[in-house]
Amino acid sequence: MSVNALPEDASLESALQQADEYLKAEQPAAAASVYQRVAAQATAQKSAELRARALLGLGAAQLALGHLQEASAHYLEVAQSGSQNNSNNRLEIDALLGLVNLSLRMNQPDSAIAYYRRVKTTSVDTQFKHDISIQLANLQYRLERYEDALQSYQEAAGLARQLGNMVLAHQAEAAVAMSCSSLGNTRSAIEHFEQAQTLAHGISDAAAEIGYVGQIGNLYAADNDLFKAQHFLQSAVTMAEAHKDAQAESVWLGNLANVHALMDQIHQAINCYQRAIARSHSIGDDASEARLLLNLGLTYAQDDVFDRARSSIQKALEMFKNQGDQEMVAQAESALEQLDSLQ
Repeated sequence: MSVNALPEDASLESALQQADEYLKAEQPAAAASVYQRVAAQATAQKSAELRARALLGLGAAQLALGHLQEASAHYLEVAQSGSQNNSNNRLEIDALLGLVNLSLRMNQPDSAIAYYRRVKTTSVDTQFKHDISIQLANLQYRLERYEDALQSYQEAAGLARQLGNMVLAHQAEAAVAMSCSSLGNTRSAIEHFEQAQTLAHGISDAAAEIGYVGQIGNLYAADNDLFKAQHFLQSAVTMAEAHKDAQAESVWLGNLANVHALMDQIHQAINCYQRAIARSHSIGDDASEARLLLNLGLTYAQDDVFDRARSSIQKALEMFKNQGDQEMVAQAESALEQLDSLQ
């Protein structure tokens, strides 16, 4: 049915439903026309809630049409109205989230952050506040505002515990750990990964626990505490083997190999790379397999086994070319050139 065919005496509810259908069918111009009519009639009938609902739809339609200023005006009216009369918390929140999306589209992250914070203070739903805290933290982290992200992730972790949701709790603790790491606070990062590991272990989330143990190993390696790094990475490998998680086993074997190489334990490094390559190959992870082959070749070169070094690097190069990974192609070609200079 066209907009013009919409009966004049149609109820505002049915008109809103029709406009929603237009929007879902990717007909934003048609939707906007109906939403505008509903908003006007709702004003005449002094129905603030129906007008707000129509303006929210109109904002979404204008956004789809690329009319960003118009969309902003509609969302702002609903958000302001909601904050003044506190009649419909959900509509105010929807308007604020619309402003978040609009701000991000207009590359105005500070505005998006401000609206996220208003959503957090407006909502009384703990689960929703947790989800918004995570979204806000992720945005802050992408913007490299790590201290702000850390605070938001910590809030999310506290809310997850209030909910009694240990999956969300260990995920938030891991995010706190990553923020600490980005701030250069390795010790705090390790402590939070240990907390995340404990929470994951408590609910038998083996995949997450393996990942956290491996991350602790990575942090010790980055801090040049190679013996502890070796211990935790070997633990992650052993756990992955026990749970028959080939992908995790490949990842942590590769990282363990790197640590062995740093410790000049060349034969152990080669063995770990070979095992990691086999695991990656078994699950069809060509990208990981190629990178592992390159590292294996470099390690053979470190041990002066040049024929095997060339063979591994050449195979990695061919795989990188097939994958269209030009950056890694350049790295492999550079490795072959360096190998030529050593022989």
